Amino acid sequence: MNNEAEALRRAMIAGLVERGELSATWHRAFEQVPRHWFIPERVWVHDPEVEGPDLLPVNRADDPEGWLELAYANAPVNTQVDDGRPDCSGRGREVSSSASQPAVVAEMLSALQVEPGMRVLEIGTGTGWNTG
Repeated sequence: MNNEAEALRRAMIAGLVERGELSATWHRAFEQVPRHWFIPERVWVHDPEVEGPDLLPVNRADDPEGWLELAYANAPVNTQVDDGRPDCSGRGREVSSSASQPAVVAEMLSALQVEPGMRVLEIGTGTGWNTG
């Protein structure tokens, strides 16, 4: 993992721990599973210059720093718009899939109350921490 990704991941985890959102039980999974490995190459953000649901694409190849910051923000990452059919400019109108906010993932995992020896079926297209 590159230094920027590592720094962003550590900062995100530190924030989750500081706010009491990440329990010791799940801390190791968050440390060992890089979230950006599970984020698609193109994600979408709300256009700050447009009132309404206009979503702009952020491509990893075009804006690697911005894309990485989105991957490690304590916010959901919009991974698909308009059921996979954005307009011809790549813009979207409605989010149809996302990677959950890290604090929400931590809360869901804690609520699971999983213990060694248990088997869990995880169905989703999440951040990878559920698998970790």
